[in-house]
Amino acid sequence: MSPVEQLIQYGYLKPGVYGSIDTDERVVDAITRYREFMQLYTLDTQELFEIERCGCSDFETNATGSGSWRAGCVKPEWPDNHAAIYRVDKSRMPSYLRDSFEDAWGLMAQAYANVGLAIVRRDAGSTYNSLVTFEPGRGWIGLAIVGRNHTCGTRMWAKFDTRYGSSFSRDRLLNQWAFLLAHELGHNCGLGHTRGGIMNPSLINGTFHPDQWRRSDPAFPSHKRWYGGEPLTDPAPIWKIPQPEQP
Repeated sequence: MSPVEQLIQYGYLKPGVYGSIDTDERVVDAITRYREFMQLYTLDTQELFEIERCGCSDFETNATGSGSWRAGCVKPEWPDNHAAIYRVDKSRMPSYLRDSFEDAWGLMAQAYANVGLAIVRRDAGSTYNSLVTFEPGRGWIGLAIVGRNHTCGTRMWAKFDTRYGSSFSRDRLLNQWAFLLAHELGHNCGLGHTRGGIMNPSLINGTFHPDQWRRSDPAFPSHKRWYGGEPLTDPAPIWKIPQPEQP
């Protein structure tokens, strides 16, 4: 994908015909604004547009968004808890990811539990809010619908690149996928991109902590407003795949 195509996709240019990235003033201005948002000032233009990042627009919404899941709508025994139901379709999950995916999912889900949102897994059936799939990325490592005005019947999706992280060590794979999952599911919650933090357009490096949202993340105020911002009172079972009841 060319720089101009990326600038259109990420919201810095309107669809249309443009000239050279060096001489068309509209493109030059868009690159400047893109560089400032990404906070990448020393890379040349080619390197700048080779950065792997989320495919969502930087201007589709903003850090305060408009989404939130209603409390008490998933399980009656959680009258005060917000919860979003996810179904993970593993049919195209790459083999390199199978060993660490559930651990990464658990880290991500606990981070949401620590700001008041229960992430529920139902990998079978038709009752879910968002569907997670794995597909060949086309200039993105993750792509999601930005949720707005959610109801219990809202149906969204989050897609992940089947090639991202294939050469990582297990430790890096675990942490980068926890960040990536938290980022795309953040879009489902209604979050847009921020400068820095989990919702940064390109993934940050390092260790993913279960209290990641609460560690001065720019998007934490939104979670606090939507879900309370405090750990759930009964978080232990919520990030596990529900098991059949024993007779």
